[in-house]
Amino acid sequence: MLIDIADKMLEVSKKRFANLDNVYHLVLDYTNELPSPSKMLLDSNSRHFDTMNSALSIHHLQDETKAKLFQKIYNKLPKGGSFVNYDQFCFDDALMNYQVNQFWERQIKASALTEKDIDLWKERQKLDIECSVETEIAMLKACGFTVVNCLYTYHKFSVILAIK
Repeated sequence: MLIDIADKMLEVSKKRFANLDNVYHLVLDYTNELPSPSKMLLDSNSRHFDTMNSALSIHHLQDETKAKLFQKIYNKLPKGGSFVNYDQFCFDDALMNYQVNQFWERQIKASALTEKDIDLWKERQKLDIECSVETEIAMLKACGFTVVNCLYTYHKFSVILAIK
């Protein structure tokens, strides 16, 4: 089940997964509520998702909203369930943060993107509210997740796994 607040994003996903009959799309603001499994997704004995994943989305939320979302995710998962978040982060160290941001700006400018695309990228950056990997790990642990680790990092992008 793929959810997004933006139906345009889901339209792209629907095209990408058009040949799969087990992919469902739902327009939903996950900061207000999380989806529940339906009988068409799981057998009638199941009442939960075993895992929830997010990709390049949560960094748009204020830290307080992130913490509330993580608590909702924790509450929805069964014992042993997992949450995986692939997102962009900042660094606690100002110099490191500056250097990584400069690297990405050079990468974007050296790419095949048009000036218009680069300007749109710069505009979208204004919506970013990044926290550090360490801050997010602390938020997840505060919710009760027993295992929380950063599995992968490449400059601004990391994958965090949390297990209930």
